Amino acid sequence: MPSRAAACPRCGVPIVRAAPKIVQPRPYRGPFTLASAGRIIGAMFVDVLAPVLPVLLLAPLGAVALAVFLCCAVLLLQLAGFLRRGRSLGCLVWGIRAVSAETGSAPGARLSGLRFARVRGSGAHDPLDPYWAVPALPAAPAPLRAPASTATDSASAAVAVQEGRESPSPDPGTAAPVPPADAVSGLPEDLERTAWVASPLRQGAAVLVIDDEVRLPTARVMLIGRNPSQDTDADAVAVAVPDLHRELSKVHFRLDQAADGTMSITDLASTNGTFVEEDELVAHVPRVLRVGERVFAGGHRLRVEPRTRTHELEAR
Repeated sequence: MPSRAAACPRCGVPIVRAAPKIVQPRPYRGPFTLASAGRIIGAMFVDVLAPVLPVLLLAPLGAVALAVFLCCAVLLLQLAGFLRRGRSLGCLVWGIRAVSAETGSAPGARLSGLRFARVRGSGAHDPLDPYWAVPALPAAPAPLRAPASTATDSASAAVAVQEGRESPSPDPGTAAPVPPADAVSGLPEDLERTAWVASPLRQGAAVLVIDDEVRLPTARVMLIGRNPSQDTDADAVAVAVPDLHRELSKVHFRLDQAADGTMSITDLASTNGTFVEEDELVAHVPRVLRVGERVFAGGHRLRVEPRTRTHELEAR
């Protein structure tokens, strides 16, 4: 029987509440090469042999205590390396790495959905550097240009001066009009780009740059972390950053972009904190994020920049 709070106060019909939509990060689709069954079996054989070998060598000599100690030490080191880096002794010998099928990061405590990637040999790719298969950005918006009528008016004025026409003299008390900024020609390219950056960035006109490698178009709400799994906002974009060192929180911080292009960053009570330049953010307190400011989170470096600037860097 549903409670009175879960029923309509007029007709008494039970109210079915929809569960909040869970935004799952897209599975990691980096083009790493899956390890063969032979490599996986070989790595397992080395992992089993490594802790047993001290016992086989030292036990006949009477050093049983030392053999047990070395056996336990090897087991603990292999377990720590597998969980934090995806590599045990056998994985190192055979050139493979265990990664999560969803995020491409180290398996951690979750051992479900594992994939063994080959990191050595022809065509191998280490998921430690997983920024591949990033969707191409759409064409950048054309920069602002001076209206065509400006050039025509300037040419007409030049002809009038050459023909000796007298132009009306301005009043002594009236200041000469200042030409608009768009009518000024010959500006350096850097100044034109600076003027474009200073203007508000509409949604999609900027990109989020992660570790100077991956570039993603900005959205109204972006959740950044090791494995952002849910949010009540249906429009939120979850960005899973591969983090083999596990220094990022699952949902580390969020970026919000207002309708006028202003962006803000909010730390979501992360373990290692979020820094903008040298300022540490207060948890759950938004801060305005300006274009070009560097964000440091869990050993990763991020920034927001105009899409035009990104295309220039990629073209070099």
